[in-house]
Amino acid sequence: MIKKFNFYCLILLAIIAFSCDESEKCEITDLSAVVQDKKVSVNISVRSTENIKQYNWYFSDSFSLATLSPSVEHILTHNGEYLVEVEAESVSGEICSLQEVFFVNDSSIVRDTCDVDISNIEIDQGEITADATIEGSYNGAIFIWDNGVDDYDTTLVPRYETEYALAGNYPLKVYYTQGGCQDSAIKYVNIDEVSPQCGVGKIPLPNLEGSKISFPYSSNEIPGNPIFSFDFGDGTPIINIETSYYEHTFQEPGIYRIKVKLEFENGQCSKERIFIVNIKDEVNNSSNSDGDFQQNTNDSITVLNYEGNPQFEHLLEGLNNWSIDEIVFINF
Repeated sequence: MIKKFNFYCLILLAIIAFSCDESEKCEITDLSAVVQDKKVSVNISVRSTENIKQYNWYFSDSFSLATLSPSVEHILTHNGEYLVEVEAESVSGEICSLQEVFFVNDSSIVRDTCDVDISNIEIDQGEITADATIEGSYNGAIFIWDNGVDDYDTTLVPRYETEYALAGNYPLKVYYTQGGCQDSAIKYVNIDEVSPQCGVGKIPLPNLEGSKISFPYSSNEIPGNPIFSFDFGDGTPIINIETSYYEHTFQEPGIYRIKVKLEFENGQCSKERIFIVNIKDEVNNSSNSDGDFQQNTNDSITVLNYEGNPQFEHLLEGLNNWSIDEIVFINF
């Protein structure tokens, strides 16, 4: 029984020893690729050359070569990123391999094509990302994008991001230059829906003339069917309209808290702003009108230190989480 056990152990040890010995015969320990201009020099190190039959070299530009030497040189005709793979083939037919990535960026190489294309277009409501694709290296390439709504952007990387405010079909263009290369490409993108774009919409600063306060038109178009609501804090009904322009006349002097809210019909987002206005003048009984609007001056809008001030305590009730730029004091 003991002899049988020792026999099996010897067989197992022999298998292990044979496996380890075979794996070490052709194992490549190191590979380096050194690029000078358009020439790459590739060198490898192996544990032993005693049982090596040959080295097989494969470059990603379809060039291949078999040598007895553990080094090789190759001339590239295009700039760009390349892969080299070398196989060490033993006399017993065993093969082990190693790979390395290298880059060629030689100014003397003249490209035979300067084509650019637009790919990987992704649309999320009004937001778009796209890639400009060219052959070879992107080093030194400049891309000028036109999203079809007079918005130009110059990038040094192929990735482009833009956002459309309105639904529609738009020409997306890219102009490309790199050294002596110039080309352009165009793709049409269809925007079925746009996001409410809270970052686009703004609640403008009002103008105060006596007891009349006027909110101007928004300086830019706001997509997503915006609704402005005005609560003037004087007991008058809350006004809900589709524009930021509105005029209101206070009937009594005093300090009022005006709350203006901008939201969208789809309910995806909203923003609010508080204006605390001091009506000092005598009552102006004229009704609201659509007269000419005059921009406010810095003298009539002031941001005060309202924390702990009893004069504003009742006006600031429930506004503990508001930032200083969301609360504006007027005529103090």
